[in-house]
Amino acid sequence: MKFANMTLSSRVRGLKEKMREEPRYMSIEQARIITEIYRQNPDDPPVLLRAKSLAAALDGLRIRIDKGELIVGNRTAGGSGGVVFPEAGISWVENEIETLPTRPQDRFLVN
Repeated sequence: MKFANMTLSSRVRGLKEKMREEPRYMSIEQARIITEIYRQNPDDPPVLLRAKSLAAALDGLRIRIDKGELIVGNRTAGGSGGVVFPEAGISWVENEIETLPTRPQDRFLVN
């Protein structure tokens, strides 16, 4: 696909600039929700834990809708945040958490 001659509307240009300028943070909101479900249901089979985790995440994650958006929704409260998925493995966090703000690509600030 070629988009060389395409011009962005002022609305889309503004949203794009905002996304590029906004600091990117690592979000642990989903990880907290999922971890709590796993702690509350230690004897449940994995398939049930994942179902309960998904339901809790969909119910509990904060929703952000920015002015000018026509299609809304994000996995984090930030415009372009990183998400920690404890159900898919968490060992990488210990190995990489200190380098997230300074690594060459996909940098994330950490609170």
